[in-house]
Amino acid sequence: MLKAHNIEDDSRKNPEFADRLKQLDKEASYYREECGKAQAEVDRLLEILKEVENEKNDKDKKIAELESFHTNFIMKSGMPKPMNSQY
Repeated sequence: MLKAHNIEDDSRKNPEFADRLKQLDKEASYYREECGKAQAEVDRLLEILKEVENEKNDKDKKIAELESFHTNFIMKSGMPKPMNSQY
C-alpha cells in the first residue's frame, strides 16, 4: 500500500513519470491482448492437428483392413500372388 501511495505522489510531482506509467500500462494491456489472441490460435491449430491425426489413423486402419482382406482372399481362393505384390 505504501508503494502504491508513493507512486501516486511521484506521478503528481513528475508528469513525465505519470505519462510513462500510462504508456507502459497501455503496452502491457496490448501485449496481454495479443498473448490471448496467440493462445487462442495455438488452441485452434492444436484442435485441427488432432482432427488430422485422427483422420490419418482412421485411414491407416482402413488400409490395414483392406490389405488383410486382400491377403486372405488370395490365400483362400488359391490364386497365386501377383509378382509385384508386397504381401
